[in-house]
Formats: sequence, structure tokens, C-alpha cells
Amino acid sequence: MKSILSVIVSLFLYSNSLIAQDFYFVTKSIEIPFFKKMKQGCINKAKELNVNCHFIEMSAGNPFLQKNAIKALQTQKVDGLALSVIHSKFHIDSLKYFKENNIPVVTVDADFAKGIHGQVDDLRAAYIGSDNFKLGYDLGKHLLSIVKFKHEYCIVSGYKASDNLNERIKGFKKAISQSKLLEEHHRCPLYSLEDTDSSIRQGVSFIEDFDNHGMGKTLVYMGGWAQIDIDKYTKAFEKYKQNIKNKTINILSIDASKEQIFLLKQGLSSGNLGQSPFEMGEKALDTLFNLKQGKKLSSNVIHTNSVLYPYKL
Repeated sequence: MKSILSVIVSLFLYSNSLIAQDFYFVTKSIEIPFFKKMKQGCINKAKELNVNCHFIEMSAGNPFLQKNAIKALQTQKVDGLALSVIHSKFHIDSLKYFKENNIPVVTVDADFAKGIHGQVDDLRAAYIGSDNFKLGYDLGKHLLSIVKFKHEYCIVSGYKASDNLNERIKGFKKAISQSKLLEEHHRCPLYSLEDTDSSIRQGVSFIEDFDNHGMGKTLVYMGGWAQIDIDKYTKAFEKYKQNIKNKTINILSIDASKEQIFLLKQGLSSGNLGQSPFEMGEKALDTLFNLKQGKKLSSNVIHTNSVLYPYKL
């Protein structure tokens, strides 16, 4: 006959097994289609694993908001955290709590800057997302395939401290480094803080206000911020449609949401290089789940796919 104590222990273990695990994502503005897709991927995998996926509803891509959200999670039941890093130094102290409490942490879409990996390698278990250097490199190669005469180019990025965006810039510049047809404008790159209005305004300013020395102009967005609002983007750039067609103006962008592909098909973009946010959401949750089960990862870098969408007449 089982002792009363053993029965109690068995009931306790059984009841705990019925409590679903809770995994949290702290990313950027949930209004951006990219992160909506990532959330869908996370929820899809959560149903498969019978766990809970919680996306913190970020109102903007802001490192201060992220830090506050992570601090608030320290008072809740958390079985794992996925973080999209905007500013690396903001999160080192915050993540020590999770390490001390054996809560696995991964980065998704945006990792910590390489320069501080020594400080965070034991705080975050893996990075899940695009190979950002290759992403920028492939966008640069696409530009080389369409530019036929001299152009000045301007990169519009998000935050100056965002490692994933800086890696894209490095890859892009590497790809075009031998070209005699492309020259960066001396006032660039520009930083939009991942804001739609700012990124549109900066793009129009480059085209209209920056001197071009008789050359064409190429605008390069390192994220999809300018193109997520079809009406605003169309109102700002429709007057350049013929220029885009004859390639006196090129507009390239990372990401390929349905809004961006619509604009591409309307002839308002010269090409988009899409990432796989749904896949990122699935893989990030799957990785956290496996880590929580005590499984070892075969690699601390898990890359997801990218697809080029060129503008075709």
C-alpha cells in the first residue's frame, strides 16, 4: 500500500504536469506586419507543443519599453523568454535574473552586438533569425543587377545601435564595394528609429532635397518600416513611379509583407528581400521549449530563410 506521502507527491507531480508552460516574446512594435507574422508562428507552434505563447504588446520599437517589459516579467511565471534586441547594453543586467532562476533566454530577429557577446553568451542560449550580413549582401547584389549608370545611394536604418541592422549595412556595402556606379551620399546613413512616418520623410528628403551631382538616386531601407502603411507610402512616392520604372530612382527594402509586395507590384519599389518571421516565431518557441526540457542545442545560431522579390515590368 502506498504511503499517504507518496500519494501526495504523485498528485503534486501530476497536477504540475497539467499546468501549461508560459513562454514570452519581447520584440518590437506589434503593429509591424513582421512581428504579427512572428506571433502567428509562435502561436502555431504553441498549439502543437501544448504550451502558451505570450507576445508582449509593444506600442513601439523602443529599448526603454522593452526593458520595462522584461522587468515586469520578473514578477510572473515565465518558462522562457525570446527577445528582439534593439540596444544591447540595455538588457545585460535585466537578463541576469533569468539566468539565476534557470529560465532560458533566446534572441530572435535581432541579436546582441558581437562586441559584447562575451558578456551575454551565458545569458542567452541562442540567436534565431536571418543571417543579417548575408541579407544585406544579397540586397546589394540585387542592386548591382539593376543599376546601369551612376547613382548616389542613401541607407535608411532604424536605431544606430541595432546590431542586426548594422550587420545588414555591412553586408550591403561589401556587396557593392567594387562598383564604380554607386556612391554613398555624404549625409547618409539616416536613422528613423523604426518609425513609419520618419522613414518615409527621410526617404523623400533624400530624393528631393539632397544634391545628386547629376546622378540617379537609390534609396535603401534596412527594414520595412516605410512600406507598412500603403496609403502613406503611396502618397509620398507615387510621383516617382516613372522614375522607378526607368531606374533613375531605385527604392529597395528589406522585408516583404503583403503590404510591401502590393507596393512592389504597383511599381513603387525596385525590389524587396523578404525574411521568414513566421519561421522565426516557430523556431524560437521550439528552441525555448527544448531548453526548458533540459535538451542541449546543436548550435547557438539558428538561421531562417530569406527570399528576393524583384520588381518586374
